[in-house]
Amino acid sequence: MGRTPQFSDTQILDATTAHVATHGPKASVSGVARMIGAPSGSIYYRFANRDALVATAWLRALREFQRGFLAALDDTDVDAAAVAAATHVPRWCGQALDQAILLHRYRLEDLVEAWPEALVPGRATVNRDLDAALRRHARARYGSSAGDALDRTRFALVDVPGAAVRRFLDRRHAPPPWSIDAVGVAALAILESAR
Repeated sequence: MGRTPQFSDTQILDATTAHVATHGPKASVSGVARMIGAPSGSIYYRFANRDALVATAWLRALREFQRGFLAALDDTDVDAAAVAAATHVPRWCGQALDQAILLHRYRLEDLVEAWPEALVPGRATVNRDLDAALRRHARARYGSSAGDALDRTRFALVDVPGAAVRRFLDRRHAPPPWSIDAVGVAALAILESAR
């Protein structure tokens, strides 16, 4: 009969997220282990290497971010949905700063080779729900879910909020409160400029 693990995956992934947010590329399994008072071996037992650990923490952060973004974009009022989704970006970054920094430091392409085997089946679909929601929004707003309509929607709701928080995340700071309203105004102005 196996022993109950002393440290949960959640504890390990929380520590990984905080360690990467603080140390960036210098983050290590031993550093994560020190943060929670665990032997490095207990982490290696569950995660093959540092890259697999970071990839798992990154995917968890992405899912948590997307959960809120998708819920915001689900409003039937397209303007309210757009503002809620765009402002979710700086708001979430302020509430989950370490996770935001982790997502900012790495892209999916950076982690592909390190993706843990158990997560490989979902790798190709990590952005599927996001893409579908952006297409639905473009269709509801412009009557089309392709071409310029989709490009404008993605630019207003993904690119602009992402650019707005980048400089703060580079400095490991939460976006200031005023950035939330500013992002909402900018996103809506871009979306409405096509009318």
